[in-house]
Amino acid sequence: MISSRKFFIALIFLVGILFLQGFFFSLEPEHDETFDPKGPVQQDNGLEVLQQTPKRIDPKDDLDHESVAAKNNKNDTKEESPQTKNDTKEILANGSDPSNLDSSIDWIRPSSTEIEQIKASNSKSCRQPFQHCCLGQCRQEMYKIDGNKALWKPVHSNSSNEKTQLHQLSDVLEYYGTTLKESGSKTTSCNLLFFGDSLSSDHSMGAVCQLIEDGYELKSCSTRIGGPPYGADRQFQCTENKYPTIPHFLFQNERRATCSEVLIINLRDITAFFQGTYFEWDGLFIFNWGVHCNDKNVTCISSALERVLSLAKDDQFRKWKFIYREHEPQHFNSNDGLYERVGLRFILNCSLFHGTTLDNWRNDAVVEILERHNLTAKVPVLPMFSSLGPLKQIHYNGVDCTHYCYNPLRFWVTWDGLYNVLKKINGS
Repeated sequence: MISSRKFFIALIFLVGILFLQGFFFSLEPEHDETFDPKGPVQQDNGLEVLQQTPKRIDPKDDLDHESVAAKNNKNDTKEESPQTKNDTKEILANGSDPSNLDSSIDWIRPSSTEIEQIKASNSKSCRQPFQHCCLGQCRQEMYKIDGNKALWKPVHSNSSNEKTQLHQLSDVLEYYGTTLKESGSKTTSCNLLFFGDSLSSDHSMGAVCQLIEDGYELKSCSTRIGGPPYGADRQFQCTENKYPTIPHFLFQNERRATCSEVLIINLRDITAFFQGTYFEWDGLFIFNWGVHCNDKNVTCISSALERVLSLAKDDQFRKWKFIYREHEPQHFNSNDGLYERVGLRFILNCSLFHGTTLDNWRNDAVVEILERHNLTAKVPVLPMFSSLGPLKQIHYNGVDCTHYCYNPLRFWVTWDGLYNVLKKINGS
């Protein structure tokens, strides 16, 4: 009888543990915690590849709201090619307003010659000084994918179905710098401010990496653009910290006729902007918010954007051009790519996403918010959600279906969109 009683108690205890484990695994993470030391790394085709089984991450990082990990779930899913253009249209067919969908972007593998050129260029920025400039590096420092597999190139098909290249960051700076000169602006630097959560800071770093590859020299910085999981990059110190109250990267390249000085700013807290003298500057205020807002909670987005929109209306900040940047699509293994409160082992298989639509509700909500504030004409939208729809392969599968591991070519969509938005603003 005693033996049976002990067995029964042990059984109840085991069931309780399994229940709690299932409960905690079903919780939606909002942040990241500090990781264990980095796992062993091996060389593969000259690129570092992480050889570590992902572990569960309990969230604590303010910037990585959607980063989550599945316990003992290896990142060994066989690579699949991005969908063709026809597949992309099918995926997006049931999405939001079709007028906002750009189905003219194809994603192709760069040629072997292009890959070698990309690697050679990347060697100028990878760990020079930032790890997040390395091909295949994911947002959380301990995670990385094969850099070769991360490389997909966007090409644009025109009305004659001819493939054309997208505009680069250098094109944006040349055009923007020229317009500043023509306007008689006294601002000494070309200022790009990215406001928002972790996806906006990824854009800040994407710009930083590209500027380094383009021959700019880093002169001043404050690198607080991520929480502890972001790793050593957030602790790097420049010899000068010209703007200690804001995360920033100040670059110079005297060989450039326009934008010989470029300032990249990343803000999550808009308070610093109100407290400074930034209203005296010219700049591009590129904002986004809400990828961590779930269950179609529009208030989660609108409440955070109120102060940004008040800046856009304030005549003090008239020199700044406010631009809403669409957030990238998520590729959780659900019908619409959004996060769902189900077992993490299932939902985090990003490469298995097979839904019939990618839900664009957050970006649609911001369009309506801009309309309510009568800012549709003043605050243009930088489209990118639909163009990035096929790129489910460059997340760290099994860990994070929100952030994209580093591929400088995927930012071409952003720079091309920004270039086109600026030309529209200027009526050209």
